[in-house]
Parts: sequence; C-alpha cells; structure tokens
Amino acid sequence: MQRTAFKVIAIVAGSLALLVTKTQAAFYETNKSLASSQWFVDIGIGKSYDYGSSNVPVPLTGSTEYMLFQTNQAAAPPFFSATIGHLWALQTNYLPFISMGLQYHYTTPIVMSGFIYEIMPNNTIDPEHSYFSRYQIKQQSCSIVTKMDLYRWQNFMPYFSLGLGASWNRINQFSTTAFDLEPTQPVEFFAAKKTSSDFTYSLGIGIDYVVNSNLWLSLGYSYDNFGKNEIGQLLMYTGIADPITPIDAFVKNANLHAHNILFSARYLFD
Repeated sequence: MQRTAFKVIAIVAGSLALLVTKTQAAFYETNKSLASSQWFVDIGIGKSYDYGSSNVPVPLTGSTEYMLFQTNQAAAPPFFSATIGHLWALQTNYLPFISMGLQYHYTTPIVMSGFIYEIMPNNTIDPEHSYFSRYQIKQQSCSIVTKMDLYRWQNFMPYFSLGLGASWNRINQFSTTAFDLEPTQPVEFFAAKKTSSDFTYSLGIGIDYVVNSNLWLSLGYSYDNFGKNEIGQLLMYTGIADPITPIDAFVKNANLHAHNILFSARYLFD
C-alpha cells in the first residue's frame, strides 16, 4: 500500500515538474523574439456603469431654503480609448512586462434626467418650485497609464494598471419642466454651457492574452474618477414681465465616475 502511494506521489510530482518545464519553455520561446523594450499602440472599447449620478445641494443667497439637484438614475454609455507607449520585457515569470503610455479616453455623450427640488426650512419639498431637469454630459480625458503584468502562465497574464491625468467634462442642453403644469409662479432655469477641467485617476485589473510577439488581447475592469462636473451659472426666469435673474451659485455635481468593462487589442512594433 505504501509503495503504491509513493508511486502515485512520484507520478504526480513528475507530471507537475514536466508541466512547469513546458510552461517555462513556452514562455521563453514566445519571448525570445521580443526585444527588451518595444513601442506599442492600444485600441480599446467598452461600457461604463454607474455613470453620471448626482445629488448636490445648492444654497440660495439670502435664504434659508436651498435647491437639491438629483439624477433619477445612473447611465451606462459606451466609451473608446487609444494609448501609445513603451513596453519593457523583463523575461521572467513574475512581473514579466511593464508598460507606460499616454491614453486618450472618450465617453459617448449621454443625456441625463433628474429633478431639482426646492427644500424649505422645515426640510420638506416645495412642489410648486420643484422641476424635472435634463442635460447632456460630455467627457474626455488624457492620462499617463502604467500597466504591470503580475505573472505569466503560458500565454495568460493578470495585470494591474494605474492612470493619472486630466479630464474635460462638459454639460449643455440644460432644461427644466415644472412639476405643476400651472404653477402659481412659473419658473424656468437656464444654464450656460460649461466645460470644466479636473484631475482624473483610474485603477484597473484584468487579463492579458499573448496571441504572438506582435499582438495582445485584454479583458479587464477599471474604476475611473473624472473629477467634478460643473453646470454653468443658473439663470432663473420667473415670468414674462420679470427679468432673467442669475442665481449666485455654480452647481458642482458629485464626482463624475464610472465602473468600466474594457476589451482592448495591443500591437507591438518590431
């Protein structure tokens, strides 16, 4: 019985050693044609989730009341990214590749809908001065992205990425509709187009697959924070005979962020 057990253990150990040897051989065979460093281009497409939600209070000058800007749901727009950079091959199983590049990220413009509530001093909503709102969000950013492949098993490599840069967020086509179709004091809000720039960062994880020495495919997840979204100064119109009154406040939405699923292809130049 003991001899049989030892034989089984020896066979399993031998098989594992053979598998490790073949894996290492495949690794070096694939990488022997790779230079120690190469230029690359990445093209990626994906979809963002939990994008554009907001819940922002805005105090009214000279009043104990305030306005609450709130979206009724988050959006899930598609996006595109392109990166050009440099790859360093370390020729090891652990941390086999490190790359750094300049990435451009563009999110498809999306129309958000929500509410503007006027909150009275007793923290209740004034229905005669509360409104449905709609506006369009546009986003694009440029970042320096560092990507590290953590371990290589055959042609598969899990990776971690970090990006730091600047984002340009734009809100336009802002419009409102009163809750009450015939309010006692009809009010409309207007906002100038507003593009704000802010610091952006991203964190990502995923899997790289090495097709050959020139082509990689990747599937991953990333979290992006694009900074603040600003609505231009609001103008309040309270009737035909009344002038348009600027509200002495700018609306800075909560951070524009997204959870992303990304598929990308990388081409390595010889």
